[in-house]
Amino acid sequence: MALHNVSLFSSNLTTKPRLSSPISLPSLSTKNRLEASQSSLLSSLRESASKASLLALLSASLLVADPALAFKGGGPYGQEVTRGQDLTGKDFSGKTLIKQDFKTSILRQAKFKGAKLLGASFFDADLTGADLSDADLRGADFSLANVTKVSLKNTF
Repeated sequence: MALHNVSLFSSNLTTKPRLSSPISLPSLSTKNRLEASQSSLLSSLRESASKASLLALLSASLLVADPALAFKGGGPYGQEVTRGQDLTGKDFSGKTLIKQDFKTSILRQAKFKGAKLLGASFFDADLTGADLSDADLRGADFSLANVTKVSLKNTF
């Protein structure tokens, strides 16, 4: 009887399962379409990276050629460049110039009476004789600025 069980067991091992439907492998044309699609995607990515690199290079070359271009409209003072400019005697009285960039500018005898200059930068600027009376200077940077004879009456 034990022998009979072994033979049944071994006959079960030799039987192969049958599939109800045959497995279909992708056709050669489907494979070719997939490869073409991947190739097109890679080509598109290369082209995009190429354009981005060219744009970055062009932007960098503009900044090297004229650093003032990077600060065009450096604050709410319209489209004028205020960084590194000679603005001697210019009247900014009563204007709102929040975070305006006046770094390295020449602002001798400039008038900022009552102007809102919150966070403005006057780093290394020449403000000799400028009128900053009644101006709001909270957070403004005057590091290395020449403030000889500057009027600071009623500033805050």
